[in-house]
Amino acid sequence: MMAGVMQESGFLLGSGAVLALVITVLLMLIFEASHPPAYATTLIVSLGILPGWLQAAFIMIAVSMMYLSYRLYSKLISVS
Repeated sequence: MMAGVMQESGFLLGSGAVLALVITVLLMLIFEASHPPAYATTLIVSLGILPGWLQAAFIMIAVSMMYLSYRLYSKLISVS
């Protein structure tokens, strides 16, 4: 009985990950964006590796810091 429950939860987890990736792909196509690391982030969240809001906030802060550093770097390069 326990094996059936584990197989079902594995199927649901895998299905959720596939659905999350499909949504990510569709949104990237709609917005004409290309950002391969977004797929990894989608899997991390959908598979429950970072399950809480605190971890989600950490990801958002890290992504924002990377984006801001990219913008700063771009401005510095275009000035010189």
